[in-house]
Amino acid sequence: MDGVKPKNSSISNFKGLPLILAASLVLFFLSGFALARTDFIWRFFYVNSRPATDHFLRKAAELRLISREKSGQRVFLVGSSVAYEGYDEDYLNLRTPGTEFYNFGSGGVTPIELFLLRNEYIARRPDTVVFPVFVGDFYGKANYASLKYFFKFEILPRIISIVGWRDLYDHRREMIDSMIGRIVPFYRYNKSIIRSIEAAARDRVLGIYSGAPEVAKKTGQMSAGFFEELAAVEPKFKRTEHTELRQRLFLDYARDLKISGVKLVVVRAPMNSRVTEISAPGLEEEMDDWLRAAAAEYGFMYIGKSELPAFADNEFVDFTHLNEKGREKNSAFLLDYLDIAGYLE
Repeated sequence: MDGVKPKNSSISNFKGLPLILAASLVLFFLSGFALARTDFIWRFFYVNSRPATDHFLRKAAELRLISREKSGQRVFLVGSSVAYEGYDEDYLNLRTPGTEFYNFGSGGVTPIELFLLRNEYIARRPDTVVFPVFVGDFYGKANYASLKYFFKFEILPRIISIVGWRDLYDHRREMIDSMIGRIVPFYRYNKSIIRSIEAAARDRVLGIYSGAPEVAKKTGQMSAGFFEELAAVEPKFKRTEHTELRQRLFLDYARDLKISGVKLVVVRAPMNSRVTEISAPGLEEEMDDWLRAAAAEYGFMYIGKSELPAFADNEFVDFTHLNEKGREKNSAFLLDYLDIAGYLE
């Protein structure tokens, strides 16, 4: 018809793309948030993930799946890999039928991450939280590689006020990654999620069904060369600009647990006698004095190095992690100590 321009279907379709993309993004975000709040999907990941490769996803799922209702006491073991490797939760649970022990120790976790996790722990109503501590928790450069699994925006002003803007800039990749993980709930576990889905599909094809896999912990002992190689480099543990940040966040963590009625027990983690080879002089004593003063002020129990049983070097895998022999001794000591102190029913 005269005076009427023919429609260009390609242009018309193109104009509709932004709306389609926007709707898709909204649907994606809504789906992610819905899944993140559904116990079914967390149970799926807990069963189909693997301890050796998907530790952070498994621990997030385990915490999420703990019922807010409880019939007995709950004790949470928290902190770094010295907590995870240092205690046998199966042993602890077998010896105390009226108490549930959960081990949330994870490699790289420091008081920074504990501070960010405090409300999630409190929401699951533990009676006692046990934090096995070693020099690496307070001394050394911050490693924000694990931050994306726990990130909340409240940490940014704390870092800026104590360490400075430069710290955010120097770790901008980790910070951006963490922020994305906070906005998109499953981004932080993306590789583990893919592995879990692949494992589930493979098991169904093969007709295999099993419950959650057993935990994976270190055994044996590293070779002499391992110790010598690590000891030859600059001290791994030393006072840095992040020491104050970790100390102040730990104190806030202790304060919030106490306000919520949760008892906090801080216990020195056993260390191989050779740990002094990778630590600056005097840190053990400095940390011990600081924790004793903090315990008196903030009202938590502190179990110092002098109160631990003796550990031989052959009870360690490396400088800081116990093997199966040391782990059983350490578990028995903690259980007896908590029992005598009246922390167990």
